[in-house]
Amino acid sequence: MKAPLISVTRDENVTIPCEFSELTSKNTINVYWRKSLNGQDTEVYKFVPGAQEAYREGCYMEAEEEIRRGNAALHIPRVQFSDDGEYTCTVLVTPEGDHGKSSLQVSAVPSAVLTPGDIVTVEIGSERVVSCDITNFYPKDITIRWMRYEKDSSKCVVLERGTCTGEAVNNTDGTCNVTSQLTLYPTMDDS
Repeated sequence: MKAPLISVTRDENVTIPCEFSELTSKNTINVYWRKSLNGQDTEVYKFVPGAQEAYREGCYMEAEEEIRRGNAALHIPRVQFSDDGEYTCTVLVTPEGDHGKSSLQVSAVPSAVLTPGDIVTVEIGSERVVSCDITNFYPKDITIRWMRYEKDSSKCVVLERGTCTGEAVNNTDGTCNVTSQLTLYPTMDDS
């Protein structure tokens, strides 16, 4: 069985593959999908001849003929953060069985707004605070870097002095927001 790592953005549809050798006999086949996250095991889907049961709303497998051809993939519509985890597909063909694992990582792409805008003018000898609001991202771990592009060059420098980034705050939909600020202290070398 194949067991890849799958990354998907929230609200997308995903198919978690589970492939095995095609069955030539009429042996009974059962397929069980389970999800594990932080030590918690949850049933997701069960296929037994003549009956299929979805424990996660909306998920499904193909018809029995397709499963007998070796395709026990699980389809999950509109994935949510709660779908994150390691999925185990167990295929039992009387009298044998096998299983495979896949990890599903759900994410949300952040939006960023720079204040006071994309171009900031600061006079030498004064200071100016530039703020960046990063919103609606998942997972919570995020790296924020302030960069300065060198004039007349394609080179850029990571700025560390004068930066301050707050703690990420959870939104009710499971995404996060954070604000980062950069205080600019221009000198003659910056002109």
